[in-house]
Amino acid sequence: MALAIKVFGAGFSFLMFVLLARTMTSDEFGRLGFAFSAATFLAIFASFGHFTLLLRFVPVYLEHQDRVKLRQLLVYSLRTVALGIAGTALMVVLATCISSGTQEFAYASVTALLVLAFVMADYTLNLLRSIGGVVNAIAPRVLVWRVAMVAIAGACLWMSIELDAESGVSLLAISLITIASLQALVALGKVRRFTNKPSAEVDTDDSPELDQFDVTLVDQWRRSARWFWGVAVTQATMQNIGVVIVGLILTAAETGKFFVVVKIAMVLGMPLMAVSVVIPPLISKHYAAKQYSSIQTLSSSMAGIASLLILIGVLILVFIGDTVIAQFNENYRDGYLALLIACSGILIDACFGPTGFIMLMTGHEKRFLAFVAGSNIIALIALCILTTMFGVVGAATSLLLGSVMWNSLTWYWSRKHLGIDPTILGLIPALRPEPRLQ
Repeated sequence: MALAIKVFGAGFSFLMFVLLARTMTSDEFGRLGFAFSAATFLAIFASFGHFTLLLRFVPVYLEHQDRVKLRQLLVYSLRTVALGIAGTALMVVLATCISSGTQEFAYASVTALLVLAFVMADYTLNLLRSIGGVVNAIAPRVLVWRVAMVAIAGACLWMSIELDAESGVSLLAISLITIASLQALVALGKVRRFTNKPSAEVDTDDSPELDQFDVTLVDQWRRSARWFWGVAVTQATMQNIGVVIVGLILTAAETGKFFVVVKIAMVLGMPLMAVSVVIPPLISKHYAAKQYSSIQTLSSSMAGIASLLILIGVLILVFIGDTVIAQFNENYRDGYLALLIACSGILIDACFGPTGFIMLMTGHEKRFLAFVAGSNIIALIALCILTTMFGVVGAATSLLLGSVMWNSLTWYWSRKHLGIDPTILGLIPALRPEPRLQ
């Protein structure tokens, strides 16, 4: 069910942006794409890794029925994220006003509002996931919000209401804040049931106050959150910061074109989304049981299935890609070549298989972060150079370059040090290495 929600959510996300693009000029949609990508990245930045921190520690404290640690974790986490939101929002407004003057104050303000919306929604989503019930956790953010925005954007198009970037971003932010607020009430009720002590325990409890955090615990949370934050920021860099950098180099209309290219490529990558839902716990399970050959078979099989499905999608786009991209705006039709390049990167990602998950689930997250961070830094430098020289085609090429680099590094390391080849080559027994996992 969770996978179905994600797949339908991706479809409605595509439709949402098509309808929004049709209610705007190409320049205004480019400004919306810039704000959306910036807000997506800044929300991850402002979270300081606490989305994943909840998933890591809340289930542990629930399992041990340690209500004091759970309450203190939530208080510490909410305070940290609140500071992150405030600081990030202020940074957005000040940076925009300094660089563009007060005429862009409204644009900066609604972008900051969208950052708040994303943080609220994702924090609540991950809190509910950590408590239990994946479907109820992800449905509002992934599906309900997008369906609501399809209805709103469709109504604007039907009534011939032309939107600008500020009004479009405002609609996205306000609708998500509304949904996230309702979901937060549900989360609050569940948290209270877990954390409130029976009345008989209140007077006899010698637990510390919520402000009196255990120094050891706080240090553990901070260290864990730093790594979670690093991985999350690094993984979000190319697609989101890429759009922002393109927006600083090219015109708003060209930025909108690149934003659409990225979004279509993400929809094409839905099989990879399915792999991300299914394979991590299976790798962890087989690793704990020392069933290393099962990890090899599972990884290569997933790579083969995902690659085949994405290859079919790429071949379809070869014939109708210009028509697909023109659904957003007729002026985007010449982004066909950039679309094929970006989608080729998704296909390459699928062919390499779940190399990243293998490293993460076997305790090698630090080295994985180093590989991805290093590859993205090189790809971002290439993005600046290639975008200046070749426009949207150059930007798409840099995405392809980043994907090839980090996948090659993680594949080589996994094959050499773990004895696992998760690529489609691993489907051929004669090409598989000897397992080296201990």
